[in-house]
Amino acid sequence: MLSVKFLNRFVLIVFLVFFCTVNSYGAIADAKSWRDFGERTLYFFSSDKCQLPNKFQLQKDLVTAFAKPNSQESVLMIERFLAQALEGYEQNTFAWLGRVPFDINPGCILGLYLTDKFPDTKLSSAGKRMFAQSVERSAMAVLGATTLWQKLLEEKLLKTNAGSNEPLFDCFESSEVPFLLIYLIKNGSSGTVRQIARKNLAQYLEKNYGLEPALRQYSILLNQKDNTIDKSTKLKVAGYLEQTGAIYSEEERQGLEAIRNMSPAEDNDKTRTAFLSQLDKLHNSLFVLFHRLRSSTKQGSAGQLGRYAENVYSAATMTEVMESDLLNTFRQMKKQQTIRLLFAEYNWARSRFGTSEPNDIFLNLEPILFTAQLLDKDSFEQISSELSAEAPAEYVKGQMYRFSKFAQRLGRPYILRMALDVAVRQINNVNDNVELLDDIAETYLTGNNHQKAIEIYDRIVQGATEANNAQEAQLKIIKIYAEQLKLYDRAIAECQNYLKKFPNSDQISQVEFLLGKLAYLSKDYTGAVGGLDSFCRKYPDNPQISEAMTLAAISRMSEGNTQDAIERFGEIIGKYPDGDLAAKSKFLIGYTLVSEQKYSEALEIFKQLIEQFPKSQYVKQAQSFINRLGKVSR
Repeated sequence: MLSVKFLNRFVLIVFLVFFCTVNSYGAIADAKSWRDFGERTLYFFSSDKCQLPNKFQLQKDLVTAFAKPNSQESVLMIERFLAQALEGYEQNTFAWLGRVPFDINPGCILGLYLTDKFPDTKLSSAGKRMFAQSVERSAMAVLGATTLWQKLLEEKLLKTNAGSNEPLFDCFESSEVPFLLIYLIKNGSSGTVRQIARKNLAQYLEKNYGLEPALRQYSILLNQKDNTIDKSTKLKVAGYLEQTGAIYSEEERQGLEAIRNMSPAEDNDKTRTAFLSQLDKLHNSLFVLFHRLRSSTKQGSAGQLGRYAENVYSAATMTEVMESDLLNTFRQMKKQQTIRLLFAEYNWARSRFGTSEPNDIFLNLEPILFTAQLLDKDSFEQISSELSAEAPAEYVKGQMYRFSKFAQRLGRPYILRMALDVAVRQINNVNDNVELLDDIAETYLTGNNHQKAIEIYDRIVQGATEANNAQEAQLKIIKIYAEQLKLYDRAIAECQNYLKKFPNSDQISQVEFLLGKLAYLSKDYTGAVGGLDSFCRKYPDNPQISEAMTLAAISRMSEGNTQDAIERFGEIIGKYPDGDLAAKSKFLIGYTLVSEQKYSEALEIFKQLIEQFPKSQYVKQAQSFINRLGKVSR
């Protein structure tokens, strides 16, 4: 027979798919928003650091109610908001499941948030009631209204604590378990039950959310008399607390309280508000990073943690200068706490996943290590040394390049340059590292360091045994000189080097065309005509023939050989009579005739252009010449 849990999950999937397409209330979007809110609430449980997700911050009723947490009117506003949130959401869920799962349950999540965010207020009391009612209602739907469901849950909890291998609360989804544990923490029938529930919550948070929320629960347990934590857990927690610097210190709480109570004489409200907002951003960035870390490592593949780590770096640097000593001191304290937490999370993940998961897990963790090092040290030499020591042997190669790209995104140009230089020096074998060298060169080019890029491409040319790699690198050198530096003489010399080194290359025709074009750009018109004419004779079917013919004709026009130029433009029109190139050639014939003061002939050419190519981009210019030439002829 199918289990109740399986049936519940199957029905929930059907519900989500069905209402994703037909529900006018937008229940799917609401469920996603509430799940995100619930995850934040769990991460910050037992603290007042949780911030509303952006969508909820736009709700005026919430903002108004939170401004007066001890007002009965605020309680009524929250209850109305909850009723509206449930409309068309709870009812539809009930139709399928008979309940709303805790991890998307508005009453459960909002109630827990109010309890933590506004302690000792009417909103907190209302939150406790919302949370308890939501859990009780849903638990009875799963376990039976006539069942002593809390007793059943407590028995399962004690049995698991005694060493049973049975899953905890297996009638519920794993994402719902922490809400049940919190209910037992608050409402357990004995101190032992409440302590075991908190211990299990700490373990769940450590596995699924982060060390910070887990240590918050462990610290509460350790401060309780006659706690039931075993010795091994105490040692583990002590190690975590040492690594993180005992994050949950009384000094931090007192510092935040002092900042919130700053008088206008100490600092203006705008600065304080901005500072607190930056702290909220930091806390939220850490939540997202560490929660995503656990999701990606559980999947056994390298996740996209880089941008989350970058957000932490941005929030932790807090570069704005503060006039207040209190704000500056607290800022430094938070930065140090963040650094220690990043290192601790990195070490936790390496010890937990480093040997059991695929090797690329290290690449997934690197952004966390990069962020911690950049926040902790100003010396590139120190950072480089520690990064190299930390990386597994197979990942040392390329690490400095990855670090340079990370520093580039964070706007650290000095670190970027130093890391790239080290990355290049670490490469001894060109053949095995062509792709990496090419990536490094491209990064140098992004920073307009053309000479460094040229040196790397030249190294590939000289050291690569694969002809295609060497040829491609030589072409990139030509491109840098020609297109970026506009050093046409150097580009011509590199083209000549290409022809000598790779006489059998498939790109010979392209390079010979470039030689003629570069001669034109350097105003060596005679050399350009010779090279371009040679190209046209050797490669009559090449797609660049039209451009070569045009450049040769313009070169003749530029050096004053107008008759040859006109004849060449005529050849182009004969070869390509219907395209825009013909219109351009017709216009240039007219322009050449004007320069020879053959106005009547030029006038006729411009009229032909307008008649033959009425939609050409050259019509407007031709008409302008006609107007001026008409005045001259009169």
